[in-house]
Amino acid sequence: MEVVTYSIEDVIDALNDVGYIDEYIINYIVPIVAYESRVNGVPFTQDAKDPTSDSWGIYQTNVNTEMSSIYKVMKESGVEIPGLTEEQESQLETNIVPDGKKDVRKFNNKQKIVVREFLKNADLKTQTKIFDDMYKVKAKQIKTNKLEDVMKELYLNTTKKFYIDNQPEAVKFKDIMDREVKLYTKRKMEEDYAKDNEPTIVEAPVVEAPVVEEPVNVSNRAVDMELNNRLVNVYASMSKAKANAMRNGIVAE
Repeated sequence: MEVVTYSIEDVIDALNDVGYIDEYIINYIVPIVAYESRVNGVPFTQDAKDPTSDSWGIYQTNVNTEMSSIYKVMKESGVEIPGLTEEQESQLETNIVPDGKKDVRKFNNKQKIVVREFLKNADLKTQTKIFDDMYKVKAKQIKTNKLEDVMKELYLNTTKKFYIDNQPEAVKFKDIMDREVKLYTKRKMEEDYAKDNEPTIVEAPVVEAPVVEEPVNVSNRAVDMELNNRLVNVYASMSKAKANAMRNGIVAE
């Protein structure tokens, strides 16, 4: 099966689509996600699998801890998880365990098989929707929306390598990704600027040629009037002659 990977542009666009637009947020999230999703050194691998936990995909969604976020997006995608009870569905939908009720949010072994396959085959946009819900759930749990705190809770080992231990291999990778993100941001700004400042081509209006009437020849008009008068006189003379002839019995009425 061919390995599916995505570019940094693809990942940033997908994050933008679910509301992560701020440049600082993008600069913080993308290197962490890139590091988490490496397979043989290649970041943003669709079916990346964590070697030490049941975590899958670009955002390393954990089958045993992110059940609610997984369930919501699977339901939205029309993928059925087998054997869900009414109580399990209710708890997964709300991510709340009612007082006096047993926590039944965890997937059983048969359900995990379906969930893993979904996570491995889900495209970037689908996985990003899961991440977005994961982020919101975690922010609610720790009662803060501070980016650094939420990402630390979601990706403890990677943030520790990046920002606390300064692990050489991790920091080197982060530096590369930081440059890539900045280059993308710079290029995108230049493209947007060029697009916003494209010269506007205004087509010249079509002007119809004016209709020019031929000038009236006054001398011709005078001739026409004279001819008309002569004809009137002729007809008048003919009418008089006919009347006289009728009186003299020369022509019938």
